[in-house]
Amino acid sequence: FRALAPSVFVALTALSLTLVHGLFQDLYLSAGTVYDRLCFLFTVLAVIVYVRARAGRVAWLCFICLMAMNSKESGAAVPAILFCYECVYRLPAVWRENRVRQWLRSIAPLYCTLAGILALFVIGRVRGIAGLLGNPAYHPHLSFSFWLTNMTEYLSILVYRHVHFTGFTTAITLIAMLAVAALLRNRAMLFGWLFFIVAITPVALISARQGYVLYVPVLGLGLYLAALIGLATEHPAVLAVVTAAMIWIHASQWPEPWLVGDSPQWRLTEKMRRDYPTLRPGARILFADDYPSGNGYDLMFSLRLLYHDPLIEVSRLRGPAEQQPDRSHPLEFDHVFTTALDTYVELDRRNVDESIKLNLLQDYTPGRYFDADRADRVGYPVSGLLAS
Repeated sequence: FRALAPSVFVALTALSLTLVHGLFQDLYLSAGTVYDRLCFLFTVLAVIVYVRARAGRVAWLCFICLMAMNSKESGAAVPAILFCYECVYRLPAVWRENRVRQWLRSIAPLYCTLAGILALFVIGRVRGIAGLLGNPAYHPHLSFSFWLTNMTEYLSILVYRHVHFTGFTTAITLIAMLAVAALLRNRAMLFGWLFFIVAITPVALISARQGYVLYVPVLGLGLYLAALIGLATEHPAVLAVVTAAMIWIHASQWPEPWLVGDSPQWRLTEKMRRDYPTLRPGARILFADDYPSGNGYDLMFSLRLLYHDPLIEVSRLRGPAEQQPDRSHPLEFDHVFTTALDTYVELDRRNVDESIKLNLLQDYTPGRYFDADRADRVGYPVSGLLAS
């Protein structure tokens, strides 16, 4: 923002407007969106390098653009974003000085190279991956009505669906924003508008996604609105008000994490943080039973990450052969867990086989009377069977 904005005030205001969003949860909770974050990194890096020193940076810019494309298919829009900057910030002066031919010669090597990289990318990456071609969710729809429908959905996401956008109001909003930027002759606003439109188009031409795909395009809207505010005033109090307002809006609209309750990683982390704030370094842990996940190594990965200990070892009785304990020797572990009450409970470690068979809880002996209201009711075995 500082590279693009006319002042520090505008840059900080743009940051306040775009720093977080409650409907970008996939970015904050899912490792699967790492490619979107990388695309963001290389897109922003390309713009910064281009703004600061385009001349002599052809190879460096081509490499960054290639990394953006390699991170996410929507990274193919980066060359167009750079060209928009060139036309908004540099072309007017070139036109006034009648140096258009010289300008074209200066940018031709970069954009010809980028065009070749983009063509190879489309042929080799997009058209060369069966998963993309065979998945209808990735098929582009080169239709203005389709684009406008998705734009309507994405604008609704940005305002937490408190404003009812239609195709007509979306079109009017975008046209009005462009008209205001043109009338004010504000380059930051105009480039912000173009940045948003160009960056969002690759995802607006395919089936609608969750809000996280707006991570890159929303930068353009932030720059546009911040520059508009900056035209009215650049008083520090205004920045404070904008920041406070954004904090209040996002805090009041922030949804519950979609992982709560349904995620085996969340269930494990909640249990361990509450009952086991520390573990012995290199602890050996056995799960007699565990909640299913898409990756059997999630337990070990999650515990190593939680305790910052890469030496923690995890075995699973219900896991594949390589994750099961060595049964040729007595089972000896620092902790033995099983599933119960929608969480994990620890079994007695003195005789692990017997504890697993009879469901003997650690530091707990069943009494004569069974109380179904007690949280430790899972510790009552009957001939090796759990009461139900």
